[in-house]
Amino acid sequence: MRLVTSFSIAMFSLALPLICLLLIGCDKSATNSSTSDNSVQINEIEIPANYPLTVTDELQREVKIVTPPQRIVSLSPSNTETLFVLGLEDRIVGVTHLCDYPPAALEKEKVGDFNANSISMERIISMKPDLVISGGGFHQDVISNLTRLNVTVLAVEPKQFDQIYARIELLGKVCDVEPKATELVESLKKRVAVVRKRSIEIKPDPPIKVFYQIWNDPISTTGNVSFIGEMLQTVQVNNVFSDLNTGYAPITEEALLVKNPELFLIPMYHGGEEDVEQILSRPAWQGIDAIKNKRIAFLPDDEVSRHGPRFVEGLEAIFHACYPEATLD
Repeated sequence: MRLVTSFSIAMFSLALPLICLLLIGCDKSATNSSTSDNSVQINEIEIPANYPLTVTDELQREVKIVTPPQRIVSLSPSNTETLFVLGLEDRIVGVTHLCDYPPAALEKEKVGDFNANSISMERIISMKPDLVISGGGFHQDVISNLTRLNVTVLAVEPKQFDQIYARIELLGKVCDVEPKATELVESLKKRVAVVRKRSIEIKPDPPIKVFYQIWNDPISTTGNVSFIGEMLQTVQVNNVFSDLNTGYAPITEEALLVKNPELFLIPMYHGGEEDVEQILSRPAWQGIDAIKNKRIAFLPDDEVSRHGPRFVEGLEAIFHACYPEATLD
């Protein structure tokens, strides 16, 4: 992952009193309102009757939203994608360098990378956001610092299908686009249902034994209690490491030999088709059925790793990798 150097702690500490002083005149409460010249004025928008509202975020924090946010900073690619699908692109004033989809996200101002250490607090403050949408625990320091500066932060970090649906609904509620959010969720649920139904109809008995490679050094995979694990269960395959007690974990080559999967699923961030021969030629893997039969499928990495609206495209890609002759019609 790329790293963007953040301002030093010492410099931030020196600037903090000045920043706080500037913010006192703009917002004396932990709300999402702002009265600076460059922000959207409250009296310029019609405040819906259901505002202010209070919602609970990923970290079980109660977050008060005074008006529908008009200046949003998004700190994770999946949340940025959700905002765009909900038609909120004009309200987004800042994103991270990893927010690269849709292409229009690349044109937004950047506040750093995804990891907390790279995010520039000063850059965020300069954008005068009335809402910052962060990730969960890995953004805890950013959340704490912004909250101390009276910036409204909503932590959103879904990890399962149902949580993705719920967080889309949450963003729809917060941003006053609930009908669009509901429509999106229903569409995603229907596509997931189609994949599940077709997989049940065509799965062999016994199911295909699949190894999903999360990372190659060390070799890592996933159990069933994870986002990827739920995808594998949905397409009705036998995840050979479903017995892992943790979501993601390293494994040994010996364990992989014992499991003897029939199919390897590998996200594209490991490389591409040119790496197939390298994988097939690994001496320790020559006894594995997937290697002997050259059954290796590469998956689109963003779609299978980002917990946003495109996860269903990742699910469909896994379906086609497992059942290459089948359709979802």
